[in-house]
Amino acid sequence: MRHAGLAMAAAMMVISACASAEPTAPAAAGLTEHQMLSRGAERSYLTYTPRSLKGPAPLVLMLHGGGGNSENGMTMSGFNTLAEREGFVAVYPEGSGKRRFKTWNAGHCCAYALEERVDDVGFISDLIDRLVADGVADPSRVYVTGMSNGAMMTYRIGRELPHKVAAIAPVVGAMFGDEVKTGAPVAALIITGEQDTRVPASGGNGSGRGLRSAPNDRPYAPADYALSYWLKSNACSGQAQAVSTPAYTLRQGTGCEAPTLWYSLPEGGHAWPGGGRGTRRSDIPVENFDASTLIWEFFSAQKLER
Repeated sequence: MRHAGLAMAAAMMVISACASAEPTAPAAAGLTEHQMLSRGAERSYLTYTPRSLKGPAPLVLMLHGGGGNSENGMTMSGFNTLAEREGFVAVYPEGSGKRRFKTWNAGHCCAYALEERVDDVGFISDLIDRLVADGVADPSRVYVTGMSNGAMMTYRIGRELPHKVAAIAPVVGAMFGDEVKTGAPVAALIITGEQDTRVPASGGNGSGRGLRSAPNDRPYAPADYALSYWLKSNACSGQAQAVSTPAYTLRQGTGCEAPTLWYSLPEGGHAWPGGGRGTRRSDIPVENFDASTLIWEFFSAQKLER
């Protein structure tokens, strides 16, 4: 088994050219801004390090949505408060683009990053290596989450960097239907909003697709495709079991080599559930589902076996 398992009860407890870097001094506490060279491009990220941490710690990478930036990814998710309480480092990488409107190259989306073929997988890989080398991150406890285009990028990171990532948690994102099987199991928690019109749970083109790019455009696959993909990639042997409440329906894989869960929110739109509004274009988040706390509870039970 590559990952530590996650029991159903734990999963449900929260609802209501590479860059190189020499090891440096321990990370400064609080919020800090950083730049690094990755694959010939200068990239930036924000880091929140709790004052209580003295050595390598669990790392949560939060990828902002398309048209957003690292700051609103931090604001909408509220991971800094959780990091302080739970003892992990929260890092907010920034996509690429003009001005403050940044995107990620998730393969078929979005905008500048896709058009310019930005190597965002390489950037995240380099960033993980840097944070490990600097003594900030525990390499066995690296986790990635993101919203919308950031969630699409999260799926891609899970597929292409399974040797570096212990778990992923894409929120209101999509896959595209042409993904090859990942090289190794990766624990996955998926969150979908059933009222989302920008990245619809039913798939298709959605509305407000100004961030898409015509040359490599492809309709979104339905959300149940993402569940099916990760059930297969995580070698689940049985049918997904479903449990419903007024706030969500949870489908969980059985007999899996890595935990595989899909939360579908009947009232959820294109927003971070239980969090802040990412941009003016975002829907109003539901208040009866705390995505950030649920994601951390899921992440904290996973560990990459080496």
